[in-house]
Amino acid sequence: MTLSATDHRPFPELAVGPAAPAAAARQPRRGRLFGVRAGQLVATQVAAVALLVGGVNGPIALAASTLPALLILAFTWLRLRRRWAFE
Repeated sequence: MTLSATDHRPFPELAVGPAAPAAAARQPRRGRLFGVRAGQLVATQVAAVALLVGGVNGPIALAASTLPALLILAFTWLRLRRRWAFE
């Protein structure tokens, strides 16, 4: 086995000093997509469906569905004391 095969550098005789450590690849956090948890996406969709159903059934139903939708969104996306409200 040659030196270049074990060192992973094309010309180790030209290198000065020890080999630089490889940059650690960032591991994505499990259960997240673009930093958003799946539960947050589902809760947002539930709030949107509540507003949509309320809007289809008239202005009174829309007004009645607005408060639950806002509460769902608040508990889904607001952070309190560095923790998500649903935690």
